[in-house]
Amino acid sequence: MFVSLHNHSQYSNTHLLDCIIKPKDLVNRAITLGFGGVALTDHDCLSGAVELLRIRDEIKEKNPDFKIILGNEIYLIDETEIKNTNKYYHFILLAKDLTGWEQLKQLSTRAWQRYYFEKGVKRTPTTNQDIEEIVGKNPGHLLCSTACLGGRLNCYILNHQVKEANNFVRWCIKVFGKQNVALELQPSDSEEQVTVNKVLVKMANHYDVRYIVTTDTHYLEKEDAGVHGAFINSRQSSDREVDKFYKYTYMMDLEEVASLLKLSDLSENEIANAINNTSAFVRDIENY
Repeated sequence: MFVSLHNHSQYSNTHLLDCIIKPKDLVNRAITLGFGGVALTDHDCLSGAVELLRIRDEIKEKNPDFKIILGNEIYLIDETEIKNTNKYYHFILLAKDLTGWEQLKQLSTRAWQRYYFEKGVKRTPTTNQDIEEIVGKNPGHLLCSTACLGGRLNCYILNHQVKEANNFVRWCIKVFGKQNVALELQPSDSEEQVTVNKVLVKMANHYDVRYIVTTDTHYLEKEDAGVHGAFINSRQSSDREVDKFYKYTYMMDLEEVASLLKLSDLSENEIANAINNTSAFVRDIENY
């Protein structure tokens, strides 16, 4: 069973224009594809939670086993990097229970209270130290995933920073607990993602943590790519590259997920594990 664990909605448009999906359409698409659940992980924003919980109540009679998960894609840096970096590393957090949700809110509050502008963009970073203080003191309530190519681990891998990559995985395990850590593969034909996918499987096996696959959804179907690209460049000053970066960021069916993962030279068993691990990873999430 596949659970879609990295998805965005219109609430991700708080910093830059990013996504054209409404939460209800996201849930309906996941149900149509036969998924076991969906997580909302907007960019450093929890504003979609109320709407998502209303949707959960609406669908529970016809889809009682469909899992709705509240999460956040944060920008994770060290406190020494505040106002002194051009890298804001992506990182996924998912709440397992009410305590985890409270931790998400505390982390988000800290991030927004320290906001500053850099090159005209509002920055709301979460620090490693924030997570150590809030999660480290009461672990077991949040799941974490290493996110897209914009994540710190993936950047280390692509830059051949072996020591730093291993230290980051160890940090995740130390703070969150091994069972609450996942290394995130994504289906793509890009050279960078193919490279990362191969390494992540090896690292997950080495550290005995799960590897999962996500589609980092920013639009619902492949045919929506043009509309999405036009939207995120609809501001007069915007000229962002969209074709490469967002090429596969739609909610695809599992046949396409598996087909693209094969390009990373993963075995059939590894691909099946990446898909099935998504439901195993969130098995203990409560309906709070």
